[in-house]
Formats: sequence, C-alpha cells, structure tokens
Amino acid sequence: MIPRRFFSPGCEFFRAAVRLAIAALVATLGAAEPPRADAVLPVDPARGEFTVVLLPDTQRYAKHTPAMFLSQTRWIRENVAALAIRFVIHLGDIVDDNTDAEWRVADEAMGLLDGVVPYTVLPGNHDFEKSEDGRRVKLAPKYNAVFPPLRFRHQPGYGGHRGVTNENNYSFFSAGGRNFLVLAL
Repeated sequence: MIPRRFFSPGCEFFRAAVRLAIAALVATLGAAEPPRADAVLPVDPARGEFTVVLLPDTQRYAKHTPAMFLSQTRWIRENVAALAIRFVIHLGDIVDDNTDAEWRVADEAMGLLDGVVPYTVLPGNHDFEKSEDGRRVKLAPKYNAVFPPLRFRHQPGYGGHRGVTNENNYSFFSAGGRNFLVLAL
C-alpha cells in the first residue's frame, strides 16, 4: 500500500503524477481528429430522430462579436432540414449590458429564425434593467420591445405568455411522434 503522504498536493510524487496524467490526456486528445464545424450528424426523421437546439448565453456575442451570434443562428437556419431541427430554445442572457446596440444584434440574429423554425427566448439576468445602485431589477422593457408576444403570434406552436409581457412564455412542438411543452420562465 502506498503511504497517504504521497497523495498530498504538496508532495513531489503527487505533482509528478498529476503532470503525467495531464500529459497523457493532452497526448490522447491531440491524437484525435479535431471536430469540424461543418460536420453534420445524420438525422433520420423516419426513425423518430430530430434535433432541438439550445442556444445559451449569447451576451458576449451581442456585445463583442455580433458576427458570431449571426453565424450561430445562420447555421441553425441552414441546417433545419439536414438535422430535422424542430425547435430552438434560447436559454437567456441574450445581451450583456442591456444596451440598444446589443438588442439590435439580438433582434437581427434571432430574426434569421423567424418563419424558418419555431423558437423561444427567455430573459436571463443580463437582460434586465439595472437600478441606481447597479443591481438588476425585474424589468425587461428592451427584451419585451424586441421579443414581444406579437413577434411570436404567427409562429407555429407559440402557446402564449403570462401577463402583458413575453418574459414568461410557453410553446408546443411535436417531433418523433411525441408532443412537447417548452416553458420559458
């Protein structure tokens, strides 16, 4: 049995073992072919296969690299048929600092999906207004200006919203012989 002291983080044996494990991992990963951005996995809707795309935390793209945000939604739009994409869920934090410029980017990027594939968006903590002391408050007028219920009125599966805003909304979609309910709360 190896003495316990050999596994304490201050022990040279422990540090050498960790370095060796990391080196082995890096060598293994380096030997594998890197994933290709244009690689598309086959999806067979006849077998009940389909795709739901999750679009998380685009706030940095909206602020710093709008082309990346646009590229993501363009890729989704271009792969709807090939991947049997049935629904897109933006997981919130659409923008970073809640500026008009960031909301214009978000509007344009998500607009690429309008009329192409059903989607939902929900506001994350970055998408709310800030109070005088810099704390976020539960007001999202810019979110509601860009993503009002009216925007989704003709979208297949849009179920509705709570109150007059779209901050809490729900949608339905069917895929693979199943019915789904998406709650964006």
